Amino acid sequence: MLLIIFILIFFVIHQRRQQSHLLEKTALKAAFDQEIREAEGEIQEATLRHVGRELHDNVGQILTLVKIQLGKLIEENPGNQRLHDSKDFLHKALQDLRALTKGLNSEAILQEGLVKAIQFELERVRKVGVLQVEFDSTVQTYTLDRNKEVLVFRIFQELLQNVLKHAQARHLYVHLLIKSDGLTLDFSDDGIGFSLTEKQEKKGFEAGSGIPNLIHRAKLMQGTLQFQTPEKGGTRALLFIPFTFST
Repeated sequence: MLLIIFILIFFVIHQRRQQSHLLEKTALKAAFDQEIREAEGEIQEATLRHVGRELHDNVGQILTLVKIQLGKLIEENPGNQRLHDSKDFLHKALQDLRALTKGLNSEAILQEGLVKAIQFELERVRKVGVLQVEFDSTVQTYTLDRNKEVLVFRIFQELLQNVLKHAQARHLYVHLLIKSDGLTLDFSDDGIGFSLTEKQEKKGFEAGSGIPNLIHRAKLMQGTLQFQTPEKGGTRALLFIPFTFST
């Protein structure tokens, strides 16, 4: 009788543990899916903001000048069909730009893979001229799960924005490495650095949500995000994502 009771108790405990594990796994999957949706929205929003600035500051001004010049030329030469055709071409170009802006999304950003997306972002920084950027990658034919790529890319974008806004750096070094156990994003700059401990000790609005949110996203992929302050100065962020994680 005692043996039967013991077996029943063991069975009940085992079932409860299994149920608890299943609930935790379900909660983690739900949190992961929610984070993916939020990250995709943030990628789209950040990209659209950049495109909007580019259209307003560069392409928009150029097309406005062309439009003014065409208007004057058509007034001077109302019978010139080539000028009218050029105006039609300009109208078509403006329509295409509007369609491109509306169609931007995270899938478009990552359609050529994580490496190309990172290269594209860094190339924009190079063109501005505020940072000297070095990038290398051992990632070639291997492709991450798309959900992971979205999160990794969003973490990369946030790290890049932090450098541009706060680091006062001159150089940025980005390494994307594939090893036997996972993927590593090594991200470092030569700026003024920061204290992770101080940020974690701050409360309320002073603490912000940037770095804790990035660490949280890494954990959703069963990965890690660590920050270091090298002796030479600046900040180094190491993101590691294991290959064993499955959604």
